[in-house]
Amino acid sequence: MKKLNLGKLKLHSDEIMEKGQMATVYGGASFTCYCGATGGSGEGYPFNVTADSEEDAKNKAAAECHGMGATCSG
Repeated sequence: MKKLNLGKLKLHSDEIMEKGQMATVYGGASFTCYCGATGGSGEGYPFNVTADSEEDAKNKAAAECHGMGATCSG
């Protein structure tokens, strides 16, 4: 198992990591996605996906959208 260097996160021992910092530890970036196309009804129900690229985020989100497709940004 690889050791992680958490020094660049600049955390004190009693702090809780935020979502963006977790993405740094686990790899990838955080994207905000929703089911369907821009302007559709799914836009009001966003959810977060951690992925290596926007295309990867769309693929992961699409699997949660039951065939509706997904739109992601981040």
